[in-house]
Order: sequence, then C-alpha cells, then structure tokens
Amino acid sequence: MCTPTAAMLLGTYLVSRALAANDVSKARRYGYWAMLVLGLGAGFKLVPLFLVPPLIVLLTRSWWQRLKLFGVSIAPLLLLSLPFLRTPAYVKGVLSIRGHTHF
Repeated sequence: MCTPTAAMLLGTYLVSRALAANDVSKARRYGYWAMLVLGLGAGFKLVPLFLVPPLIVLLTRSWWQRLKLFGVSIAPLLLLSLPFLRTPAYVKGVLSIRGHTHF
C-alpha cells in the first residue's frame, strides 16, 4: 500500500539530486532513475504519474530529452500492464469509464 508513496518520495528525491548535480551526465542519470522509479510506482497506482510532467519540465529544456524521460516513466507501467490487457476484469475496471470501453 505504501509503494506508490515511496516511489513518489524517492522519485522527487532523485530529481532534487539531479537538479543539484554539478555534472551533466550525473544529472541525466539521476533524472532517468527518478522517472523509472515513478513509473514503477505508477504500476501500483496511477498517482505517481501526476508528478512526471512537472518534474520533467524541471529537469530539462530539450524536448527530445523530455520525450525520452517520459518514455522511461511510462515503460514500466506498460510492461506491468501487458499480462492483464486481455482479461475482462482489467478491461472493464481499468480501461473503461462508466462501463464504456475505449477499445
């Protein structure tokens, strides 16, 4: 139950380390780790994903780097969801809004 909260705390801590880093490669590495941790937290609850856009804006000005950071944050969520995409309970409970599926 505390996994998403721990992911949000660790992710924001890693972003703060990235912002405080003197070396660009070290800052980039902390940024990627932060997005990965937030993506793993989003595999349990989607709440950590709300932190991703503002933290990405803080981390870099390059749109290409922002896109890569977003991909790193979304990849764990997609990989954790793959086994369940074809189950009726997942489609009805997660991919639907008020009983209407989007697919």
